[in-house]
Amino acid sequence: MLAQTIWESLDSPYQAADLSYDEAILLAKARDSEMQNGAVTPLSHAQIMSKLRNAR
Repeated sequence: MLAQTIWESLDSPYQAADLSYDEAILLAKARDSEMQNGAVTPLSHAQIMSKLRNAR
């Protein structure tokens, strides 16, 4: 439930409910690759929790 809430709070063109299992896996792998190659900077747990608290 927490993961779903976080996912829905992100500004993203992707909607978890609209993805098949295979599409979700491909998206997760693409996101992991983006983090590994430095294209994006992952948020820390504290940053995510802060964003969630401020989103209310």
